Amino acid sequence: MREFCASQLSLRKRQIKEIIKGRNFKILKEFKDKEEVTVEEIDEEIEYLVENNILFFDPVRGILKPQSRLDLLAIREIVP
Repeated sequence: MREFCASQLSLRKRQIKEIIKGRNFKILKEFKDKEEVTVEEIDEEIEYLVENNILFFDPVRGILKPQSRLDLLAIREIVP
């Protein structure tokens, strides 16, 4: 089971790296120590990450969070 989890995390990290392709998404740095972030407006950066299923925006609560726990772990490992 541990090997499966590690392989899924590795796969998701590669997928996210491919989607962001070396771009510097400032919002991803917010997830280093938070699970969700309150946002006032959606900019192009956030829209791109939501469209590519990395982040989820809850318009009722005005929060942004990773699509899954796996995405949160992957973001924390790949974002400097």
